[in-house]
Amino acid sequence: MAQRTRISPLKRLVYKVLSKKPLVYIKKSKKFRKFIASIINPFLHMYIKGKGIPPQLRLLRNVPWRTLIILDACRYDVFREVFTKKFSRAFSETDYSLTPAESPATWTIPWLAEVFGHGDWSDTMYITANPTYTRLGNFNPFEVFGEVVEVWRDYWSEELGTVHPSYVEQAFHEVFNKLNQGIKRYVVHFLQPHYPYLTRTFGYRPEESQVFWRNVRDGLIPLDQVIAAYTENLEIALCYAVKIAMSAPKPVVLTSDHGELFGEFFLFTHNKWIRAPPLVIVPFLLIK
Repeated sequence: MAQRTRISPLKRLVYKVLSKKPLVYIKKSKKFRKFIASIINPFLHMYIKGKGIPPQLRLLRNVPWRTLIILDACRYDVFREVFTKKFSRAFSETDYSLTPAESPATWTIPWLAEVFGHGDWSDTMYITANPTYTRLGNFNPFEVFGEVVEVWRDYWSEELGTVHPSYVEQAFHEVFNKLNQGIKRYVVHFLQPHYPYLTRTFGYRPEESQVFWRNVRDGLIPLDQVIAAYTENLEIALCYAVKIAMSAPKPVVLTSDHGELFGEFFLFTHNKWIRAPPLVIVPFLLIK
């Protein structure tokens, strides 16, 4: 049986206080969250800017990319470690550069709106495993891109609660090898390393994500094992993302819509309000 994750007394006290009934309205109140965010986020942005981390939007606009690969919920620090150790040798050192970037959003739909909500994308094909736009937010890819390939419609796994990244790579090469008149750019959206994890379920079904993250927060699920599963998810996704990057039209940019939280600021997974650095600092890998 797995041991309980050790949580500092201070964090345990905070979790205990926030679980009390009188404060339930605080946790659920959008107005309160926006108020807190309006105070905290400017300082977080100044901290990130002080580190010399550029805005992701500026980098995307300054690079004439032809292929954009999105890894969903990918932290920069984990990506840097995994890519450097296991995947960087696939490219010459002069052919790529890796830098952190500040994402304009903390979850997928506002990120898509920020990046693709302006300009003409009629020459761009969007190949996606992420169905979030069908139930949340107000972003409709069919009104933005020249063509849309919904990989999730054919390859969603109820057992995994996600789309295996191999199907995303397969879909890209199927459409790329065809004559796509008018298409000059490709956007490929993987779901990994986002939860659920491909290698470990921890005894939870994919639809039990809220229970899963609550038990991670409470120390019932070892945090180091969760981070290991997240890292494994990234490694699997990168196997297929790198295959795309090697054959896709250059320049290729490999980045993420947002990061992930593992207890920083007393928060887990991702949220819509606090722009904590691990949540908005994402990788920006340029392959020439």
